[in-house]
Amino acid sequence: MSKQLVFIVSVLLLLGGCTGRATATGENLLTGSPASNPMPPQITAQIAASPAATVRQQPAAPLGNTYHVAIDGNDGHDGSAGAPWLTIQHAVDSVQPGDLILVHAGTYAGARLETSGTATAPLTLRANPGDTPIINQPGPNNRHGSNLELETWEGDAAVAYWVIEGFEVTGALNWGIDVRGNETAHSHHIVIRTNVVHDNGWTGGDTGIFAAFTDYVTIENNESYHNGEHGIYVNNSSDFFTIRGNRVHHNADSGIHLNGDLSSGGDGLMTDGLVENNVIFENGTGGGAGINMDGVNDSIVQNNLIYSNHASGIAIFQENGAECSQNNRIWHNTVLMPADGRWAIIIADPACVDNQLYNNIFYSAHSYRGSINLPVSSVSGFESDYNIVTDRFTTNDGDTVITLAAWQALGYGAHSFIAAPGQLFVDAANADYHLQEGSPAIDAGRSLPEVTADLEGTPRPYGSGYDIGAYEFHGAGAGRKIYLPTVLVAPGEAPLPLTAGHILYRLSNDQHLYRLAIPASGTPGAPEDLTLALNPLAAGIDDWINLSPDGNWLLLSTERAFSSDCAGWSCLVLLPNDLSSGELLVTPNGVIHPEEFSAVASGGNLVVYSYGDGPHTIDLWAVTRQGSGWSAPVLLTAASPFDHHSQPAISADGSTVVFNCDPDMLDGQQGTAVCEVGTDGTGFRTVIGPEDGPGGAATHALRQPDYAPDGSIVFEADWYGEQIWRISPGGTAIRITDAFNNDNSPCVLPDGRIVSLWLDRAGGNGDHEIKVMAADGSASFMALTGLDVFDLGLGCGE
Repeated sequence: MSKQLVFIVSVLLLLGGCTGRATATGENLLTGSPASNPMPPQITAQIAASPAATVRQQPAAPLGNTYHVAIDGNDGHDGSAGAPWLTIQHAVDSVQPGDLILVHAGTYAGARLETSGTATAPLTLRANPGDTPIINQPGPNNRHGSNLELETWEGDAAVAYWVIEGFEVTGALNWGIDVRGNETAHSHHIVIRTNVVHDNGWTGGDTGIFAAFTDYVTIENNESYHNGEHGIYVNNSSDFFTIRGNRVHHNADSGIHLNGDLSSGGDGLMTDGLVENNVIFENGTGGGAGINMDGVNDSIVQNNLIYSNHASGIAIFQENGAECSQNNRIWHNTVLMPADGRWAIIIADPACVDNQLYNNIFYSAHSYRGSINLPVSSVSGFESDYNIVTDRFTTNDGDTVITLAAWQALGYGAHSFIAAPGQLFVDAANADYHLQEGSPAIDAGRSLPEVTADLEGTPRPYGSGYDIGAYEFHGAGAGRKIYLPTVLVAPGEAPLPLTAGHILYRLSNDQHLYRLAIPASGTPGAPEDLTLALNPLAAGIDDWINLSPDGNWLLLSTERAFSSDCAGWSCLVLLPNDLSSGELLVTPNGVIHPEEFSAVASGGNLVVYSYGDGPHTIDLWAVTRQGSGWSAPVLLTAASPFDHHSQPAISADGSTVVFNCDPDMLDGQQGTAVCEVGTDGTGFRTVIGPEDGPGGAATHALRQPDYAPDGSIVFEADWYGEQIWRISPGGTAIRITDAFNNDNSPCVLPDGRIVSLWLDRAGGNGDHEIKVMAADGSASFMALTGLDVFDLGLGCGE
């Protein structure tokens, strides 16, 4: 994109030029008006930093060594990729802060983790990328009958700064994953992420994921099901907990159980917690709510989908905690109780003071029980409004039932109203609780500026008001259901080993082409001037040059004298990477005159280019090598609804191509989407469009996509000013970083590192300078500064 257009887009964004349903205004609960219970400042900061539930955050690349565990390993080895260890216990006993342990596919005994990382160098135990190792029994040092135990018995020491991610944990006699500190020294800063934890605790009646006396524990994006007690259980005076983005279902008791537990020591309270974006269903046949809160204070429960649980939906009470749970914010939850369930939300005791219920859906199919249970008609500091409810309430713990009108006469729920699932949801019978078009929940909520996104990351408010429930309405017929986060996130993949690669580019001022080698570590050397190197082959000027993913072939658009047909009208020429020869691409239709940037596949036998002569203004065409020549062009974009197709990138296996697809090539690329098609012309699809981003505006532009090694697609989008995004094969799009505004034209090196042009680098000259960053946006460095790279396209390859 030109600097002028970048400036225009940036100004439009600053002026509110991003269209969609307008942002609402209203009361801010932090002001205390009209709400009387201000948010604890630490929780306000915690929510502001909270990512969307469906996005899997990744820790930074390891600061120390990477070690491997495999079923054919040996603990006498050095733990390298070629000589892995055999047991997880040996691995966790052998590492130092900052180290990463990758466990390969197979079935393993677990381990007891007693060492600690540091705040700047955490320890990580992670499934090897692409593998899901199974831990199905306790390790040799375990003491609680749990498969993974994080605890030390050395005096008052604790375990801290560990990340556990990517495992299947099953078959434990007691707890699946078990984290413990002690009354004197809490364990802290433990992350349990992206694990599948199931069928544990049926012998001892215990939980899937358990944490006790543990502060700053983060339990996110796990699936915990069919465990003998709770799905997730955090207790024993644990503070500053985050439970986010988990699927918790078919557990015997609670889905998520929070218990201060004074009898075990400590202050008996759990404070400053965040429980958000979880999907909780089919729990509680043995008792226990979808979310139990016993001695839990100053915490947030928001954007949770809780349905078909057989005890209560959310229970706020005191049994083992030091005091009744109080000063909690229950916001934007969808709670649906079946016919055999209890109340959608229970406030169990008058001492549970200062709790707020706003923007929730509380529905019950029970014949008697209903939405909200209070123990008495007036609980100090209790606030409830803007909820969608069933016409059944109680103010004496269920002894009698009153109507919504009677509830409102008590001073509650002036803006609450009754609606049934058929009015609210897309398909409640099949558990699709997204809001349907015309749902009365749309724009009907109270303004809660602290809640910036919904369960799936759709920004709140999406339109003129906050939608009630866990989901913000994204628009009818959106189809792909891609919801994007509004905060910095990172891809949920492990970093690949760093390898050398190359970047091809053209400068704006001298039209010279260059090749820059990017080493696996260290700084790049001087770039190679390809323009000078090509002069012995043929004289003339060049437009651009691209590189095959395997690095062995260069595709050149040039007016050099490879043929008289190239004079004044650039042709495509294929070159080996040593530039020893140049092959003019000649098809039965003649030489190829590309309209725009084109691509060559690994192996050099397939070329995809943009040209007219099709059903659209500009289409994509493919030619393949046939003997000593090239095939007739094959039209790839015949099925496209777009008019302009450009910027192709070919997958590593040569089977698909991803590209820009634009409805109008003359509008400055507004409305440009990312599309994909097979290199045989089949399987056209729109991967993601501008309307799938924040605000849902179709005027934004997505450009210059490229494939990453894991099959995800990296692209540039201008939703927040030009930045780099990634969409996974499963369809979830995430922003790589917000640290580099005006970051554009990405391509991906074979090791997953992302190369892009950073236009507005602090201390720079406002030029398109080449930046290289890790796949998660970290560890960036400038590969080229002080020179302006032409923003047509970068080539990346081995």
